[in-house]
Amino acid sequence: MNKVSEHIIGRAKTVVVSHSDGVITSIITHKKGKKSSEELTFSGSVVFDESVKGHIKETILPIVIKIMKLLSLPSRLFDISAVNIGASSSSDLGIKIQGFSADVPIFISMLSAGLEIPIRQDIVYTGHISSSEGDLSQVKNLAVKAEAAVNDPDTTTFVFPSLAEDRSLKILKPKEYEATAAAIRGCRGRIKLHEITNISTLLEKTLEPHAIVSGSLKAGFFDTHIKHTDGSYIETSSSFIANSNRKRFWDFLEKTFYENKINESHNFLQKYIKYHIRLKKYPSNFGKDLYRLILSLPRTTLRTPNFF
Repeated sequence: MNKVSEHIIGRAKTVVVSHSDGVITSIITHKKGKKSSEELTFSGSVVFDESVKGHIKETILPIVIKIMKLLSLPSRLFDISAVNIGASSSSDLGIKIQGFSADVPIFISMLSAGLEIPIRQDIVYTGHISSSEGDLSQVKNLAVKAEAAVNDPDTTTFVFPSLAEDRSLKILKPKEYEATAAAIRGCRGRIKLHEITNISTLLEKTLEPHAIVSGSLKAGFFDTHIKHTDGSYIETSSSFIANSNRKRFWDFLEKTFYENKINESHNFLQKYIKYHIRLKKYPSNFGKDLYRLILSLPRTTLRTPNFF
């Protein structure tokens, strides 16, 4: 649980069930050039079922595009692939992405690629995005997927749809529900568990503040502010990503200073400076806020080599 997680843009882990076994699989999304004729393509050796492709195009892609539009970013073209971690080839395992349990990792990998937000690689996601507004529904074989996440040495967190009875009993038969709930209870204490009900809670529980700031500076939505109007999951998700980046920036910079992570502090400041240079705009109160932060630091931090 104390391991430091790697962060990668456009890559999210999930579990694919093959022959009753859970296989840890990474969903990978790349942005494509503007000249491509298709806004969404699929590549690689792992096969995506035609119904899955259709669902991604009709439900998941429009959500990503709406969030990017709210952040005043241009729509992007994406290519999606998958790789089975630790397997010599997908054909050896007969892996095929079918059903909709990979919706959540596909969504977050696409959003990560579009917004340049790095995502943690110690999290395994599963869940069906059942509406164009971002509602989540339960999935089959949840117990197998949870066990695969627990047994993966590189995984610390398992993210899955809420097991609330009114939702899950529409998908799972009563006996399957009870067995699944018991299996999830058995995972507690062995791995961190996040139950989610929509895309907004998904992002709030899994995206780290400094990663959002990094993406906002690179993609260009650092100063974007979204007003609440309809309270939809898409709007609340966009607001969560956009509305606190200035505070997130200063909080993380302070944290890295106090932890004597000077190179990380400098790199973060460089991203901030490059963003404003691109805009040809001096950040308001930057000198005063940085000076105030430096004055608040302990002397031992200020004496750290290369601090200034």
